[in-house]
Amino acid sequence: MKKYIFSLLFCFILCASAQAIPEAEFIKITKDYTFQPDGSYEIRYTKQLKINTHIAFNNLYGETFIVYNPNYQSIKINSSYTEQADGTIIKAPENAFNEVLPSNAADAPAYNHLRELVITHTGLEIGATIFLDYTLETKAGYLPNGILPETDDLLEEASPVKEYTINIQVPASLPLNYILTASQVKPKITEKGNMKQYSWQFKNIPAASYESKIPDSVIPRLITSCYDSQLIALKALYGNYFTDQPDETVKNKVKELTDGKKDDLEKILALQQFVAGQIAFCKIPFEQAGYTARTPKEVLNTAYGTDIEKNRLLASMLRAIGQKPEIVILFPAQLQNGIKGLNTISSFRIKANNNGKPLFISALFYPTPSLELSGHQKNIWMISDAEILPLNIVENNNSVNYKANIQLSPEKATTNGRFIIKGGMIATMDTASTGKYIKNLCSQAGKLTTSQLNSADRRNADMSFSAEKELSTTHDYLLYELPHVNTGIKAWYLGILNSSRKKPFELSYPITENYSYTITLTPEMALKTKAANIDISKPFGKLHISITPNGSQITVNKEIQLNKTVLSPSEYQDFRNMYNIWNDKNYNTLLIQIKQ
Repeated sequence: MKKYIFSLLFCFILCASAQAIPEAEFIKITKDYTFQPDGSYEIRYTKQLKINTHIAFNNLYGETFIVYNPNYQSIKINSSYTEQADGTIIKAPENAFNEVLPSNAADAPAYNHLRELVITHTGLEIGATIFLDYTLETKAGYLPNGILPETDDLLEEASPVKEYTINIQVPASLPLNYILTASQVKPKITEKGNMKQYSWQFKNIPAASYESKIPDSVIPRLITSCYDSQLIALKALYGNYFTDQPDETVKNKVKELTDGKKDDLEKILALQQFVAGQIAFCKIPFEQAGYTARTPKEVLNTAYGTDIEKNRLLASMLRAIGQKPEIVILFPAQLQNGIKGLNTISSFRIKANNNGKPLFISALFYPTPSLELSGHQKNIWMISDAEILPLNIVENNNSVNYKANIQLSPEKATTNGRFIIKGGMIATMDTASTGKYIKNLCSQAGKLTTSQLNSADRRNADMSFSAEKELSTTHDYLLYELPHVNTGIKAWYLGILNSSRKKPFELSYPITENYSYTITLTPEMALKTKAANIDISKPFGKLHISITPNGSQITVNKEIQLNKTVLSPSEYQDFRNMYNIWNDKNYNTLLIQIKQ
């Protein structure tokens, strides 16, 4: 028996140890950036990666991919080999290096000159170490006028990193501003001749988390820029790409798209729908495109464009109808302070003028996702001909209020209700589409018999309605799901939440939801759902649910309030409990017996 127990313990220890070993481990990563006064630069990258599992070399690290522009850039392989577990050195053969077209350029002929070097690592086995050392050289002229050197390095990898070193050399005459998130490491600064070097050394970086909804602020990231200020960076971007006056090609297309449109809103959204829907999106990052963007005419004629190209086209088209478009630039939220440069841009919006009211539209998506809800997760700037300034757009008053009187019979449910949705939860679209969207929000109550749009304002939607829904019974029992609107927390699609977390959890936005139902049963119906009265209050929010039977009438009240957007791992446990109760079928579905 003792022998049996010992064997079990030994196996348990072995399994626990196996689970603690990562798929692979970076022994060392080094990035050396050297920026020259003439605008040329080079990046030298070295890595040592130890392989611990078959998954590591079969699925994760069997190849390295490097995208470059051969018109201005070249790659030099300094060394590439594998040291096997027994010390044997396997040098990469010539056929281990192959050039292909990057997948994101496949449908974009203007970018077919880009190349991706695929390095296949040979001699891989458990216990082997991959060694790779290469230099990417960039000639002067790659950076357009006014665009200055910058770097952006996420310090987390899919596997842990023992040592990560970043060295940046710049002309002493240039400033080097930096933002470092989720780390307190300070740079070592040295000066030699006309060059100044900044060095950061990071130790024992854990593997990137696979948890969802992690706020950007807890992800270690080093961003550097040679701009004196963020103002100068954005001026360079705007001056190069967003001042186009529409040429005849653009004007003719605009006329075609806006003929017959009655007002500014119809014209603006017609142009936006065209650019978002008919101009294909080419997913080539700004840096890979050489910090260039083709003209609106080129984008229009080819019917595809990068993010910045589509926005450049839309801005030019808006000018053709007399608009003065302003460019809205979104950066990650953790970059609130300091110089962010241009590499870190998350996305763009364009601000148009709708009869004196600002209208924020996207060149990528129709309808445009709400900018107000992005204010918690993004750092936003706006650029116009006149000025460049930070834009503070945060919506804290998101709410859903839903009241319904429901008549239940064994055959159908008749609902008379009203809901009011406030805040930024409805996307930007034309009036007709907004109205249609609002009507569809109550479809869960059944087929509409009457509807009254009290307000079709996307930030203050108000609708009264009546609906009927056919029901069916099973073995003299009826399960009736209480109706709701498909927005707010329902639209977060969080699914099943893990029981615990190591990283903070980021909610989409603060919100308050109230649902109030009065349900009346016919005489042959009897409620079998138990009465309930739940109250939970936490620093980040509160929950109330009550189910109160009173003869043939049942009152159900549900309220949830979430007033924080980032929850700590300890708060996550309480949130998960609250969220699960909110979605529990026992509090969203009534069990009713049909008496014979």
